[in-house]
Amino acid sequence: MKFYFIFLLIILSSITTCFSQLIFQNRISNKGNIELAPDVNIPMDDKGYSLWLPKNTKAIGLLVFFHGEWDSLLDNKLRQLCFKNNLGIVYLSTGNRFELLNEDKKLQELHAYLQTILS
Repeated sequence: MKFYFIFLLIILSSITTCFSQLIFQNRISNKGNIELAPDVNIPMDDKGYSLWLPKNTKAIGLLVFFHGEWDSLLDNKLRQLCFKNNLGIVYLSTGNRFELLNEDKKLQELHAYLQTILS
């Protein structure tokens, strides 16, 4: 019985967190692999952005990460802290989990995402 109560409590806390934020996503599915070395491949990640804003308040700043985060039910301490301080969070992804940002094309892609978000 105790397990069911804890499980219900976790579900309810996730739902309340989910509704206390606004989420905007532009997610483009990527298929294929990235070759890191001969015979070493990893699957590509989706590319695009995920913008998280505090609900009912205007964000006074934006924390930017260069990796994908698509799970809207994932609750983490950083998001809670940012929303508490009226900050938004944006996750930008080029589809490569190990992106080194050494190509102008990739930098321009991320710049275009930021321009879309900020306009």
